[in-house]
Order: sequence, then structure tokens, then C-alpha cells
Amino acid sequence: MARARTKMPAVVDLARERERRRLSGYRTRAQSLLEANKRALGKLFTTGTLYTRHGARAGRELLGTYQHLLRVSDVLGKLAELEAETGAIRGREARRLLGELDGLVRKSRLLSTHADDLLAWFGR
Repeated sequence: MARARTKMPAVVDLARERERRRLSGYRTRAQSLLEANKRALGKLFTTGTLYTRHGARAGRELLGTYQHLLRVSDVLGKLAELEAETGAIRGREARRLLGELDGLVRKSRLLSTHADDLLAWFGR
């Protein structure tokens, strides 16, 4: 009787998968925050609130948050390029970019919360 050949199971690098999922979560979050930010800016403009003192302040806050989120997207793009080149997110440059990304994401959460508070104030 001939012995059936069995395939060896694929080995999955769990650290690599965690990083990939982490970056995917950051991308999704940054994209949703950018879209929400655009909608909020549009709402300020269409309602005419942007032309008041408080509306101008909220607009500046939203624009600052938008620029910050664009920076997050830029860092995510650099990490994706690094992964495509090396096959993994490792090394000094990757650690630096991941550290920068963590800081940017923390700050963007704070900025988004502050902008949401300002918009809620206008909704009274």
C-alpha cells in the first residue's frame, strides 16, 4: 500500500500578523476620522457657522485635526512601503515610524474629541 503524502502546514508568524492587523486598524480608524472631519467642516460651511467667531475657531481646530490625520496616513504609507520592501515591519526605521504613529494616533484621538465637543456645542 502506498503511503499518502501529507502537506506540511504553513507556519504563520504571529508577530507579523499582529503588526499587519494593527496597521489595518490604524488605516481604518484614520480613514473614518478623515471622513468625519470632512463632514464636520462641510456642516460648518453650509450652515454659515464657520463665519462666526466660535465657528472660525472650530474650523481651525478641524483643519488642524485634518492635517494631523494626513500625517498619520503618510506614516502608514511609509510603513506599508517598508513592509513591501523587506517583507516585514522590523528594524530601527520601523520602530521609529511605529513610535511616531502611536503618538500621532493618541494626539488625533484627543484632537477629534475636542473637535466633536466644539461641534456638539454648536448643536445646542
